[in-house]
Amino acid sequence: MRERPCRISPTRPHRAGFERGFLLVLAIGWLAGLCPAWADLIHLSLFEKPAMSTLVVRGKVIRGDLRLAEIEIEEVLKGFYDEPRLWIVFRLDNFTRRIWEEKVEFSNGERVLLFMKPFEDIRGENPRPDRFSLVYGHQGKVTLPPEGANALLEATRRFVHVQEQADIEKMYEDLQSFLSDPNPLVLEAGLQQMVRLRLGRPEQIRAVLPILDHAVPDFRRGALMLLAQMYEDRDLWQAQLNNEDHLLTHLLTRAREDEDTAVRKEAVRTLEARGKTDILPALEQIAGTDPKQSVRFQAQLAAYNLTRR
Repeated sequence: MRERPCRISPTRPHRAGFERGFLLVLAIGWLAGLCPAWADLIHLSLFEKPAMSTLVVRGKVIRGDLRLAEIEIEEVLKGFYDEPRLWIVFRLDNFTRRIWEEKVEFSNGERVLLFMKPFEDIRGENPRPDRFSLVYGHQGKVTLPPEGANALLEATRRFVHVQEQADIEKMYEDLQSFLSDPNPLVLEAGLQQMVRLRLGRPEQIRAVLPILDHAVPDFRRGALMLLAQMYEDRDLWQAQLNNEDHLLTHLLTRAREDEDTAVRKEAVRTLEARGKTDILPALEQIAGTDPKQSVRFQAQLAAYNLTRR
């Protein structure tokens, strides 16, 4: 299986505290609005879309072939709107979109999840309170599938709830609970945000270990990245990881046997972050036998770095 970029960010910044990191993530969209070049590069995850939106609704498209898309409101997930219908100004998004961006289209009768903000004309004014524009063009519209819509909606509700928390510690607890959630969309968001904000703590081991056996390679890799951060931050927490022998067995299994190349590489990086030389024979074996050159190199590099510590 060829390597592909993971949806979970691999950044490992210096830990500056949960509050600063969480607010920084939520500020990405605001900064992008100030600088168009940033907007060209940003792809919002499902977790980030509500944070960038003033109004999030579930609705049905009444007319999508006119100048404005007419939407019948079925549920308001974020914000306040007490009218039965609203209209989306989207033609300008299609006119100004980059060649690689998807076209915004609405089909009569389709059910959608919409992430919106009040429409502003060329004067920066909202001419009518029932006129809205999508957040980042096509990214603001999610077509609800016949199957799986409930999981998507429930995940969005959870994300809105977390982002509206006033207590930073409660936000952290909610994000941590995502790691044990059966909804894959919620689990994915939990891994993304825990890694991005560097929130890995020893007490999460029990929730993280099962993810190492998840059917989705991105989730396995995300769990490994979170574990690597825990190893790197042991001095910060002044605590050892629980059941470390059991954990080491899982890491070696992923490094030697995982079917996904990117997961094996991340497992090797996590073994290096563990910082102990007792796994040098295993790294040497991987460096000599793994079918992918990139994994063999990663194992050689990890072994070299451990011997220099």
